[in-house]
Parts: sequence; C-alpha cells; structure tokens
Amino acid sequence: MAVVPTLANAPRDILREVFTHGVIYGMTVNNKGERVELRATLSAVCHQWKTIVDATPLLWSLVYITLGRPPSRESWDLAMARSGTQPLDITVRSGGCPFEKELSAVTHVMQLLTPHIRRWKLIHLSLDDMVNVKAAVSLWKGTADALEEIFLSSEPECDSDIEVELALDPTFTAPKLQVFALYDIPIMKGGGRLPKHFPVLDELSLVRSTFTETTGNSWPRLAQVLKNLKHLRSLNFVPEHGGDDDDDEDEDEEDEDEDDENVPDVSSLPSLPALEELIVMDMSLSAINKLLGTFTAPRLSKLEIASYESGDDEEERLPKTKKLLNRFPSLRTLRLCDSVDAMELENVKYLAEDFERLEITHVDLEPLFQMLTKRTTRSKWPIPRLRSMEMHFGEKVPVAALRGLVEACATAGHAIESVAVHTASQCPQKDNSWFGRNVQKFSWTSVSDIHAGASSVTLVYGPRA
Repeated sequence: MAVVPTLANAPRDILREVFTHGVIYGMTVNNKGERVELRATLSAVCHQWKTIVDATPLLWSLVYITLGRPPSRESWDLAMARSGTQPLDITVRSGGCPFEKELSAVTHVMQLLTPHIRRWKLIHLSLDDMVNVKAAVSLWKGTADALEEIFLSSEPECDSDIEVELALDPTFTAPKLQVFALYDIPIMKGGGRLPKHFPVLDELSLVRSTFTETTGNSWPRLAQVLKNLKHLRSLNFVPEHGGDDDDDEDEDEEDEDEDDENVPDVSSLPSLPALEELIVMDMSLSAINKLLGTFTAPRLSKLEIASYESGDDEEERLPKTKKLLNRFPSLRTLRLCDSVDAMELENVKYLAEDFERLEITHVDLEPLFQMLTKRTTRSKWPIPRLRSMEMHFGEKVPVAALRGLVEACATAGHAIESVAVHTASQCPQKDNSWFGRNVQKFSWTSVSDIHAGASSVTLVYGPRA
C-alpha cells in the first residue's frame, strides 16, 4: 500500500523551509501580526514542530508588539535568545493601549528593544500621541549597524501638543539606512543633520510632516535641506493643506508666480543629484509649480501626481508647469494616480505630450478609451507616437471600447503595435482572434490578485520626431 506523504512525516529541513516562507516571507498571510500568530500556531501543533520553530532563529527575527499587550521581560529575553544574531524586523503599534498608558508602555518596550539596536533591520513605530513618538525615538542612541528602514507615524486626530518637535539623538546613526518615512509627524528638528544620521539615505517620505527649517511649506528651504542628501533617489511628498499655505519669505513674489513666463534660472537652484523619482500627493498645480521651481535634478526620470487637487486656474498654470518639467533632462514617465477625474483630459494630453510613458491608475478605462477614440477619429488628439498599451482591470474588461480605440488608431495611420491585458477574467475567443489579427503583439493574462475595481493603463510612446 502506497504511503501518502504529509507534512507530519516531511523531513525537518522541508518543514523549516515551509515555516520560514509562511512566517518571514508572508507566503500565506501578509499582515505581520498574523505572521507572528502563525509562528505561535505552528509551535502548538506538536512537539516536533515546536522544536523546529524554537530552533530556527530566522523565525524569531520578526518582532510585532502591540502596546495593549506588551511582552514581559522573561518572554522577550527568550524570544531574543531564539533569534540568535538575526537582523530584526520590528513593528510597534498602539494596539488597544489606553491613551493615558501609551507613554509608559512604549517606554517599557523601548527598554527591551534598544539593547539590540545593532541588530535592528526595520523599525516601524505607529503611536497615537506624537509626544510619545518623540519620547520613544529619544531613546535611540549609538549606531544601528544593520538598520535599513525607519517608519514613524502618529494619529493626526490625536488631541496632543502639535508644536512638539521630534528629534534624533546626536549619537544615533544608521550607516545603511535606505528608507526614512514620517507620517503625521508635524515637525522634526534638525532636517539639515539627516546626512550625518543617514549618510546613504535612498528614499524619503514626508507625509503631512516637515522639518523645523521648512515649516509653513517653504519650498526653497526644503530644497536646501534635501540637497545635502547626496544619495536620495526617491522623494514622496504630501504637504499639509495641499501645500498652498506658503508663508516663507518669498511670499512677496506671489504675483510673479502667476506669470507663466517666470521660470527660475537653474544655475541659481540647489541640485538633487541622485533624485530619480518624485511623488507628490494632495497638491494643487500652484503648489506643484512652486515645488518644481526650487531645485534641479539631472537624473529625475519619473513624476507621480497622486490625488491631484484641481483648481479653477488649472489651464492658466499648465504652461508654466510644462516649462518647469522641461528643465529636467531625464524626465520620461508621468504617472497620474487617482488624478484623471480631477484633471481635464485635454489638460492631461497637454501635460503628457512630451513624455515617453504615461501611467494612469484608479480610473474607469471604458469612458477613457471612448474619449481617446473620439479625439483620434476627429484628429483632435492624434497620438502618432503611441506604440503600446498595458492594462490592469479589476473588473470586466471593456473589450468593445478597447477594440474601438485600436481600430481608430489604425485608421488614422498610427497603429498600436502592442496590447497587454491583465485581468481576472478570460478573453473571449472572438476578441482574442480579432486582436491577434489587428495588433502585432497581443497578450491577455488571467491573474487572480488584482483588487476589484482597481484599473490602470500604461501608454508607451515612441521617440519624438
């Protein structure tokens, strides 16, 4: 009688590999808290599995702490002993902790964590009260040799002291830090010292957060802080109030800002030499223009505008936006995330016509295709450089509208060469045959992990004549 293999009689090395993929790499669950619970569940199955879990240091490198149920000293010391010398992936959240007890709870947790600071690889700290975030971070001292990512956030609705300033201890450094993210941290003291704390910083996120030097959405002073981050490749920026409450010393030049011809002399601006990606969110065109006018970035290749804030003066400001964008010689990609509905299609066309790649996400593609088809047919928007389209559909694919666009482009004499569709549904045979005849390269990939309702399209253009 054949023996049916099961996990119960699988070799220990195979079990260890399966456990690692589940707990560390999130093969079965994404949430870190659930992955830590999975580790406890595996330990409870049988003595053999508990032995394997306890003897696998990598499984204990994942640390997830809720302040509502912080670990005891005994359980923490045991977990750290089991983790060996593994770098630690740490998450600390309020997790049901009463507001008045959050400070004492996070102080206790930091006293457990900081002796292992040299092994920190990632630390995500999300608390309700900004004052408590400041208190926790003030305990970070010395060199975090393995640290690659810091994420700090507070609750914006919290009734706390909004004037409190977060500050890093002068002795705290992370020589390998790549990612530094601040979410709802109103003020951080000493932005100019960031290169000393994080000399190779690659990604910076300022989400409703700023530095003491740049309060009031002062774009010129922000550029002066950022220019010293010589390795900064990606900047994610979400200002307070859409970035329109600029109260810096250049306010007197507001009338000049209305002048579309007023584009700053690049030789006088600070340079961000490594910046390749700029993401701006919840900003008006006025604020975007102010930001773009304060720096140069010779390697900037991608601009993302997310959750764009429309304004009545959009058409008047667009010419200046276009001139500012032309100052970045490597800029090739424009990404509009959840922004097309707020920006008129003709203005999208005007802004994107010099790019080689246009990415539009969180958009209803059927009316978009229909509008593009009408403009192509009427020659109001001929798109002779359009070479390929790649689409992701969370719901039913508007095949008829897509076919109409492909056909209109071919009739207009600039056929689309490549069409790629990613969706959860299957392609009808007749449509598959039609695209096969009318497009040089066509693919329809059925995938199961596309979020319902989330549709996007990427348009790739050939070089300008």
